Amino acid sequence: EWTACCLKRHIQGDFCFLQVLNMPYLGGRPRYKAPKASKQEMLEEGTEFLQFLEREDISSQNTTRPELKAIYEGRYTWSKSSGRRRRGTPFSQVLRVLRNHNKVQIGRSGNVIIGTGEFLVARGTTAVDQHLALRYLQSPDAAPGDSDDSDTETALPDDPALREQKLLSWIKNHRDVLVKNKFKIEVCCAQDGEDGHINISLEKRKHFRTCLTVKNTSAGRSVELLGCEMLWRKPQFNLSDEDHVASGLGEHLLGPGEEYDIHLRVRPIRGYNRYFVPVVFHFRRRRDGKNFHIARFLSAEVTDDLLRSLAPTQPYKPPRRVYRVEMGTPMLEGVKPDPPKRDGLVMTPVEFYDIPSDLRRQLRGRGSDMLSGELSSALTFAGYSGRFGKLLHTEEIQMEVDIQRYNMEKTTLQKDSNPRLLRLRVPGLAENRPSVLKGDHLFVQERHGDRVEPTRYKGYVHHVELLEVKLGFHNRLVSKFITG
Repeated sequence: EWTACCLKRHIQGDFCFLQVLNMPYLGGRPRYKAPKASKQEMLEEGTEFLQFLEREDISSQNTTRPELKAIYEGRYTWSKSSGRRRRGTPFSQVLRVLRNHNKVQIGRSGNVIIGTGEFLVARGTTAVDQHLALRYLQSPDAAPGDSDDSDTETALPDDPALREQKLLSWIKNHRDVLVKNKFKIEVCCAQDGEDGHINISLEKRKHFRTCLTVKNTSAGRSVELLGCEMLWRKPQFNLSDEDHVASGLGEHLLGPGEEYDIHLRVRPIRGYNRYFVPVVFHFRRRRDGKNFHIARFLSAEVTDDLLRSLAPTQPYKPPRRVYRVEMGTPMLEGVKPDPPKRDGLVMTPVEFYDIPSDLRRQLRGRGSDMLSGELSSALTFAGYSGRFGKLLHTEEIQMEVDIQRYNMEKTTLQKDSNPRLLRLRVPGLAENRPSVLKGDHLFVQERHGDRVEPTRYKGYVHHVELLEVKLGFHNRLVSKFITG
């Protein structure tokens, strides 16, 4: 058939005949296409690659994309028992799947960072209650900056993008090291706060001026102040000094016992906005030529009588751990409110759909990658019901966690004018935090000193007021109530 086609074109003209003859032999045949792997297979291949990088101690480095591709196609592929990867898993597509599943992130300069964000610090603490990870990050024993000063005693790259990326990485992972004074060098300001914060309160339409003072408190060692830079430009803040250190055009030598002032000017702020920017001071020790850095965090906002009246009245308390009810705990049903008038309508109760236990296990970390792959795959008619069923159950699990943020301890119930009801004062009820409606229910357990009774009383909401709710409990609890 191919020869007949050539002869036919030869009759029509020599030019067409030569053009066909010059075509490669394989060009006339359909090219073989390797089968494309599924997203789940690419995710599994990518996960094995990340485990390989961790074994080779490469996972903690910021590696460029070409370097990572060379490792993927070289050392990693050769390390496989068969010497080959899964078919249809090129590096670019595997990297895209890993990024979509929040296992890697790609910086603006092209560097590939293993992991994404602060929550990777809490690796291994995945749970239904995402507040567990928040508490892990807030605990002093698991703070991401628990490292020595040597991690930040390096010079910064000259490229602006790499420089900014390096500084942000230090602030995220070594914040406690950056904010502390070191090597007899101190950075202070009249508006110093805690943890390196400099909090500036402004009056409307007025400028503000202050100084960031760098002190060398050593007895016989000099230090070079190489620079003082804001990580991103904010027109509201302006830094200036005599030797142009803040502008990056000069340096200053700090002798023993000397001080150097960098002037900070804050422009008037419109409205009630708050502006924030990190400032990093760069130093070099003359005795050994090593670099070190000190960070401060500038924050400016307008304050007046209105904002002062809205200030918090007590310190913030982090959310408590979600209360878990043990299996077999006895429960006594309360008194339900009168049903509303239905005007002849007949209401059929909806069936109760239990949340699958395997879905709870997946959300706790056992099979979370598989669940994420199922929810991010292409939507099909056959999988429509299963996907949205899992999404609805996941939302219900999150609601279970969120509503228990409002648990109260050592709370006193009051007797209502109606002898069948008890009153409960609920903080935040006027702001709908939590949102309580008639017919909702809650659970109460008696407390005697440090001992909590095992029986749970289920109380139904009969009336919702501005700050209180009226609850109907089992007569066993109401009869125990003693006025006063």
